Order: sequence, then structure tokens, then C-alpha cells
Amino acid sequence: MRRPGLAIVLLLAISLSGCIVDKDVSALANEKVLSAGARDLDLDNMTDFKTYTFRPITISAESNISMQKFATAAQTQTLLTVKKVNQLSDPDVSALETRIFEFDLDRKQKESECSQALGLHKGGSCTGARDCAALCTASQCKKYEYSSDLVGYWIYRYSEDTKANDQDMELIRQMLITIAHSGESDREILMGKISALMDRTIEINANPLLSENMFAVCKPIDYDNEKLAGMLATLGDYERAPKAYSYAVNLKTTTQSHEYIELNVSDSLPKAALPTLSDMVVPQEGGKYTFTSNTVGWPLVKSSVYSEYMLGYGFKTSQGMREDIFDNWATPKVTLRVISFTNNWLVAGIMALSKWIYSVSKGLGYYTALAFVVSFWAIAASAAWLLGKVIFAAVNAVVSRCGFRDSAVRILGRANIYWKEYAVAAVLALAIGYALRLGAAPVMEDVLNLPDITRHLAESIPGTLSMVSIFFAIYLVYSVVEDRVKGALAGRAYYENILDVSPKANELRMRKLREKIEELEARVKGAGKLDVGDERGVLISVPLDRMETLMKKPGSERAAKELIELYITRAEAAIVKVDEKARVFSHYGKEWSKEISEKLAEKDEVPFSALSDIPQEWRAPAASRFAIENEDEGLVVDAAGIKRSESSPQGKADSALRKLVSKGGALGGVVFNKDRVLAVHSDSGNRSIEAILSWKISNYGKALAQKVHNSDFTAISITGEKHAAIIVRGQENDGVVFAKKEGAQELAAELEAKLGKI
Repeated sequence: MRRPGLAIVLLLAISLSGCIVDKDVSALANEKVLSAGARDLDLDNMTDFKTYTFRPITISAESNISMQKFATAAQTQTLLTVKKVNQLSDPDVSALETRIFEFDLDRKQKESECSQALGLHKGGSCTGARDCAALCTASQCKKYEYSSDLVGYWIYRYSEDTKANDQDMELIRQMLITIAHSGESDREILMGKISALMDRTIEINANPLLSENMFAVCKPIDYDNEKLAGMLATLGDYERAPKAYSYAVNLKTTTQSHEYIELNVSDSLPKAALPTLSDMVVPQEGGKYTFTSNTVGWPLVKSSVYSEYMLGYGFKTSQGMREDIFDNWATPKVTLRVISFTNNWLVAGIMALSKWIYSVSKGLGYYTALAFVVSFWAIAASAAWLLGKVIFAAVNAVVSRCGFRDSAVRILGRANIYWKEYAVAAVLALAIGYALRLGAAPVMEDVLNLPDITRHLAESIPGTLSMVSIFFAIYLVYSVVEDRVKGALAGRAYYENILDVSPKANELRMRKLREKIEELEARVKGAGKLDVGDERGVLISVPLDRMETLMKKPGSERAAKELIELYITRAEAAIVKVDEKARVFSHYGKEWSKEISEKLAEKDEVPFSALSDIPQEWRAPAASRFAIENEDEGLVVDAAGIKRSESSPQGKADSALRKLVSKGGALGGVVFNKDRVLAVHSDSGNRSIEAILSWKISNYGKALAQKVHNSDFTAISITGEKHAAIIVRGQENDGVVFAKKEGAQELAAELEAKLGKI
């Protein structure tokens, strides 16, 4: 089977060659800035926020794929130098309070509008990228939901920044209450808080969610930083110098192609930013930055699935926003993988023939012609499979030295007994198909075009159902013709195979199954004390009612045959197993029972591994048989071995002795029932010897009581220098325990109470 399989794989590899194309489509030139915007948000007459839109790069003109880079750069960390701290009058403090109040009122209103667009006003959890992304129901968020990690990260950053604004505002208000009477250091701290608040307003505007060229979920927030600058001027003379810049970069791919396309994209940071690089983040799952190679990488982008796909990252650096840096920024490296069948010779041939079939039959209507095309290839595949079987039958006839027809009967399978029903169904399907075609909107297509097929089928349900019905009609006719061809090749023997699944054959099988069931019942009943639980389970599991129902149901002959034969096989196997158990236990049963009995005399729980003289596969059956033979001993067999049940007399006796020994009062003991040992327990020593000695001591006590007192006894204590043997007589059971001399009387009373409960 390996050679034919290898041949098929090799044939597919040759026929599908050229379907997968990998190529490096990276642009050699550097990025070119298409447009740039600049703003002075802190009102110091210096640009502190920029947006960059770079020229689109054509990745593949054939597949119509392009990529464009967008970036925001902002001065988000400033070094504040306080040159002089002013003395504040009451009007100054009042002016400060008024400005911060007006700034905060304006800030909250504008931030609230963006928060509502991002879904943050709903009060849901926003502790991570995935949580935050789930809150946003805006159209732009839905548009990029495939990249929820990236969108969610920037929502999370916006949420954290606005929370920090709330905290700083509260702190600034508290400080203003006592600022008139505070020292210079406190006023410098206040100026630092105001400067940091101004930095954060710039950072919020640099968030890609507020960028029109990126996600554009919110509009840029025009903070009233003039109020903050006025507060700083009132508090003192100062200077703000840039310390760090935040950059956010997005790469957007645009695809307009019907082919399956994957992109492997990697980008690099401007070299000038590397010496002071910090806070590098690639939010998308699987994305990472490698510093040694200065490479930002992402998992494969399935570009054909999304017409627009956004990749992104962010970083901080002390490098300023110089134009020459961005003009020398290297373009991303892109590897393109296109999976297309249109250029493959086999697919091209199939398409050419399909178009010819369509052109010949299009006069019957679009959906009918489409059914002819699909039917042709389905019939071609089936005919090719049949031809392969015929060739194999011919080869097999030569190799096996048998006739071709004998070989064909074995390989072609059974005849179709429902060919008449197939013919009737074909006529009905054809009629239904043409009726549905009348209700479908006409489609005027001179040439068969694959991309348009799915659109037409989706637009017209009656047309789709019409095509399917006509296809089934044509294929059912082919199935009848194929069956006739098989009969002509294989001869009469091909049709004789039908008898194997006839109702009469199933009745004979059912009779055989009932005979096997009766035979198995006789074996189980005559098994005596053998464990035949599995075999009895076979008897219970036979679904006779279901079999009889299947036999009466037209078209279920083959299913009934397979079900009956399955349970005939199971019944025969169960009969063989019962016979094997009877034979084995007739030879070795006594020997194995003796070993189990000896092991149980030593321990109340014997694992199967301890039964070394019994073959492993027979240990569980032997233990089950022993438990059945000795029902009065309360033995239990589980997956691990055989043991005495705690609910049996033996188990209760053993439990009573264990409790006496575990308390420390007794060293060991034995419980008897009419000269039969029920249980023996001791922390040390040989259990068999202790049982024999205890039995002799018990008999000695009985004889002594008869001679001395001429009567029976309740308890006798035989004491030595350190230890004592206590003999207690119960109503049904006797007990002997060995203990230390002290406390022997209490132990005798406790033993008597426990014997009464056994």
C-alpha cells in the first residue's frame, strides 16, 4: 500500500506545482514622507506633537497589495527647571483655583466624549488589552477587531492616562488650598505636577486612537493648556526642556485580490532612536522586537482574509522629531506567499473544459449549465475511480492466476439492488430542479467566471436548489449506468452478491444467533462456581428487538446483516471463553484456591501480585472463584486483589482486634467461632503460630474451668511477670488477647463488648 500512496502523493505534487509562490517583495528605497502635521500643544512656541503619513508601497501589483506606514511622535516627558518661585497673594491663589477649575471642567467633557466612543463609560473591566477591546463597539473598533490586542492596548493606555489625570487634578486642588502659606519647595512640587499634567495631555493626543490617519475612533482632544501655562507663570519663572519622546507606528496593508495571500512583515526602528530606546512595546499577540537585529516582527498576516490589516508598535526615546530621521527610515521587509490555482496547468485545463461545457449548455439556463459542469467533474472522478478498480482487477487476475471476472467480483463489490429506486429518484430530482429554475432570477453570463459563482448562488436560493437538484438527478443516472457497466464486466456473479444481504439470508443468520445464545446460556448455567460475569453480560447485551426491527425495515438489510454477525462473533467468543475457564479450573482450581487461602490466613488483603504461583491472566478469575466458593467469609475482589469485607464477621473481628492493638492496650489477639479462626492480628510475630497458640490456650481455659468449677466461664486471665493472656467467652465467638499485665481487667471487658457486636 505504500507504493500506490507514494505515487498518488507524487502525482499531486507534480500536478499542483506552481500553486504556491513565495517571493521577497521588500522595497529597496527608504520611506518617503507624504505629509506631516505639527502642533504646539503646551504653547511654548515649539513643536511638541507631529503626525507622519508615508507614501504607500506597492507590495505586489499582480495581487493588488499595498502597504502604508503612519506614525505619531510626541514630546511626552519634559525636564522642568524652576528659576524663581513667586510669592502669592490672595488674588493669585484665587486665579489659580479658577484656572484649574475651568481646565478640569473642559478636560472632563472632552475626555468623556472619547471614553463614550471607546465604551469606557459602561463601567466594564478594562485591566488589559482584551478586556478593553471588548468594551469598544464603535465601527472603527469593529473594523479592526481581528487586531483586538493592538486596539485594546491603546484603549487601555487611554484609560490609564485619563485616570492619572483625575488623580493629579485632585492632588493639585488639595495643594492649592494651602499654597499661599507653603514654602518654596511645595510650590516647586506643584509646578512639577502641573508640568507633568501638561505632558500627559500631549501623550493622550499621540494615542493612535485619536489619529485621523490611524484608527480615528476619537477626535483629537484640544486641551486648554493655556490655563496650565498661566498657572505655571503665576507660580514662578521656569523652563521646560524635552527629555523623552513617544512614538506610535502603524503599518496598514490593503489587499484587493481573490487569491489566498500571506504576508511575513518585519519593520525596523530609525537608527537614531536606538541608543536611548526604552519602553518598546509590540501589543499584538505573537509580535516581538529583537534589539540585536533591530527587528519588529509579527505572525503571518492573512492578507486575503481582511481587505485592510493593521500592525503596530510603540517606543520611547530621547531622540527628537527631526525630519531627516524619518526620510532615512528603512521600509518594512515583506515576504509574500500567494496560493493560487489559476496558473497551474492542471487547474487551467479543468477551467478551460468547464468553460466549454458551460458555453455548450448555457442555453438551458445559468443554474442548469452550472449543474452540468459540476456533474461532469463528479462523474469524471467516479469514472476514473472505476477505471482504476478495473485495471487493478486485471492486474490481480494475472498475479493470482484467476479469471478476470472472479477478480472483478471481489474488487468491484456488490451490485446496487436499488437501481430502480435510483432511476425514479433521478426523474423526480430533475423535475424539482426545473421547477425551481423557473422561480430563480435569470442570470446572463456569457463566460463562466469563478468569483461570480458564489455571488450568484448566494443571491438566489431557488437557483442554488435548482442546481443541486439537477446535479443529483444526473449523478443518480450515472450511478445506474455504472452499476450496469460493472455487471457487464463481472458477469452474473456480480449480481449474486446481492443474495448475501437479502432478507432470507438475514433470517438464517438470526436463527444461527439464537442457537448460539441458547448454547451460551447452557454454558453459563453449568459453570457452577466459575466467574462468568463477562459472558453473562454478552447474553444481556444482545439487542434482539433492534435486530428484528432492522430486518423488517426496507433498505436496512446490510445494517441488519452486520449487526447480527457482530453478535454471533461475540457469542461464539464467549462460549470459547467459558469452556476455557472450565478446562483450566478443572486442572488447577484446587491448587490455586489453596494458595489464596494460605495468603488470606497471613493477611486480610492480598494483592494479585502476591499470587506468584498463579499465571497473571488467571489471578483475577481464580480470586473471583475463591470468593464464590467461600461466600461465608465475606470476601471482596476488586481491581487490585482480594480482601475481607469489613461488613463480614471476619472483617468485623479483624477491625475489633486492630482497634484494641492501636490503642496500645493489647499486643495482639485471635477471634474464634466454633474452633474456626475468624481473625488474627498482631504487631509482630507469625500470625499462624499465634493462632495455634491462642487456640490451645482457649481450650486449656475451657478444660480448666470444667475441672475446677465444674462449669463454663466468661473470662480467664493467665498472668506472668510482665504480660497476661486474656480469654473471653462470648455468645457465639471467643477471643484471646495478649497484653501487658497492667490494665488486663479493663481490656477483658472491652473485648467482651466487641465480641458481642461481631
